[in-house]
Amino acid sequence: MPRRRSPRIRNFACTITERDLTIDPVCDEVVELQPFNAVLSKEPAQVRRNLDRFEGAWRNPASLMSPKRGATVDPSSSS
Repeated sequence: MPRRRSPRIRNFACTITERDLTIDPVCDEVVELQPFNAVLSKEPAQVRRNLDRFEGAWRNPASLMSPKRGATVDPSSSS
């Protein structure tokens, strides 16, 4: 019995077929793009790590400084 797909997925499948690409029926991935999946699947995690780091630095700028450089900054002085 074939799986039922949402209209959005069916539209995507039609678009892929129109561009002479194929969808693997087992894993529903575009066959021609499979070599890139490993790299692309790591990207969201890398973006999240960078966002977490930047947000942490924004909340606590001293976390970006090295211990040596941080020792020369007087936190009580206001510029």
